[in-house]
Amino acid sequence: MPAVTFGGIGSGMDVEGLISGLVNAERASLQPTQRKASDTRSAISAMGDVAGLLAKLKTAAGKLSDEREVASYSATSSGTQVVATTTGGALPSSYDIEVTQLASEQRTYSDAFLSKTTGLSQAGSFNIQVGTGAPATVNIDAGDSLESITNKINGLGLRVSASIFSDGGSYRLQIRGLDSGAANNLTFSESGTTLGLLDPLNTKQAALNAIVKVDGFSVTSATNKIDGAIQGVSLAVTAKTTAPINLRIASDPAATKTKVTEFISAYNAVVDKAHTLAGFGTSKAQNATLSGDSALRGTLANLSAIATGALGLGGSLDRLSDVGIAIDRAGRLQLSDSKFTAALADRPAEVIKLLGGGSGTDGVMDKFRTAVDRLTDPMNGLLFTRKAGLETRAKSLDDKLSTEQTRIQRYADTLRKQFTAMDGTIARNQALLRQLG
Repeated sequence: MPAVTFGGIGSGMDVEGLISGLVNAERASLQPTQRKASDTRSAISAMGDVAGLLAKLKTAAGKLSDEREVASYSATSSGTQVVATTTGGALPSSYDIEVTQLASEQRTYSDAFLSKTTGLSQAGSFNIQVGTGAPATVNIDAGDSLESITNKINGLGLRVSASIFSDGGSYRLQIRGLDSGAANNLTFSESGTTLGLLDPLNTKQAALNAIVKVDGFSVTSATNKIDGAIQGVSLAVTAKTTAPINLRIASDPAATKTKVTEFISAYNAVVDKAHTLAGFGTSKAQNATLSGDSALRGTLANLSAIATGALGLGGSLDRLSDVGIAIDRAGRLQLSDSKFTAALADRPAEVIKLLGGGSGTDGVMDKFRTAVDRLTDPMNGLLFTRKAGLETRAKSLDDKLSTEQTRIQRYADTLRKQFTAMDGTIARNQALLRQLG
């Protein structure tokens, strides 16, 4: 609890008011330091924001840093039974696809029973085996019903699911494998029970692999998704075919342009953030601590040098501006749609080499990724070093404020003691004067 003071009782003076005024005057001198500390902490956070934007720039550049990524391709299927998607490794090609069998999971039923809740009067056990895995045993008591047996199966932890089916007059136990493919078939054995799980007629769906013919060559898969058969293409089959479906993989300039646009947006986000923080042209710095900051200027200079520099490839497309990606007066990248589209159509191989490199040669995007790693290196990167310096400055300012706060508190305590003593002296003198008068 703070000390209760009664300054001014003897003299009638507002001692606490006087003390408060003097202390506040001292505290006012701290405001410049407090502003510097606040700006410095904000600057530290801002440096983290810039590093985050650089990470996004690296990701965007990564989508164009491989020749297979630059040369985007799309897949077109002539039938809905086959859905194809492409990855960075796709190449121009055409195939005839036939789906002769879909992948499926096994579904086996029990015999029919009149109730799902009444005990079946069967005592014994049955085993369930998934593929070549170890069999799991389900122990059955005479009082077990279809419902209790269902619960026991679901509690085994196998890759199976048990449920109850009703046709309106009777009930059957269904045991379904959770995974498709021939390797995940279910095998049953019964001892003392007669649930009907061994009856082949009660297995309504077998565990099967998908079988697809690609230009007459058979490909099998445990699921209805087939990867690896066609380079850079993933196939999803949805139904059997009655005639071959043509699958065509072709160049997709729009996809390449989208990646370039994403990269430009990420680049400009870094530029805009740095200009906002440090100031640019007639615009003042948002953060006084970062006004004209050398680390931010150095970051932009590094990126700009790559964006405007030549790779030395020896061809007609040797820098970004050659394909319509140029820097404006504000340091932001701009895309000339017509120039980029023309370059991609007329000289696709050169565009690919410029952006993604090839044959052991780094492309422009590789250089951007390397630059980001260098700028944000946690040991001696330019941004890391600047952030570490700001953290040291913030601590120093905080320590200074703490010391000053302690000094002001002591000053206040001293004033209170002095005014209290003065107040007491005045009170005694006034009492003496009254006695003499």
